[in-house]
Amino acid sequence: MRTLTVGITLLFLSCGKNYQDPAIVSVTIDGKTLQSSHIFGTSNGVEFTLDGHFFNRNDTSLLHIVLLTDIKVGQPDAFQNSSVAYTTKDGITYSGDAVYGGHGTLTVAFLDSTTRWISGIFEGVFYNVAGGSDSVTITNGRWGAWYTSF
Repeated sequence: MRTLTVGITLLFLSCGKNYQDPAIVSVTIDGKTLQSSHIFGTSNGVEFTLDGHFFNRNDTSLLHIVLLTDIKVGQPDAFQNSSVAYTTKDGITYSGDAVYGGHGTLTVAFLDSTTRWISGIFEGVFYNVAGGSDSVTITNGRWGAWYTSF
């Protein structure tokens, strides 16, 4: 009986953790750690769109995540059913999409359509969408957000 109780408690805590995490995006970009002041999520039935805004420490940058709604939970996606872009406070946009030379992975860790909560991780090398070899390395990317449907 004790083993069952411990197992149920661990299951509850591991599921509950997703609901207790703050709605944020956090990343390390070229060694600089950023955490969003807020994140806004929507779903139109075909894709999820998540925007994390970094308004802290004189930084007004944005991280934009788009995921197809049929993306598989727990399976790394090499930006085939997802895309991530980072726009600096100076207006320079970097993308992980292969069309710009970028590469990386995104994994949805948790998706609950009842509570409308989605969370996951990502990383990669992102290139300037204006061209050239200018790039940023994004590691420790993590997000968690409630989303609205329309």
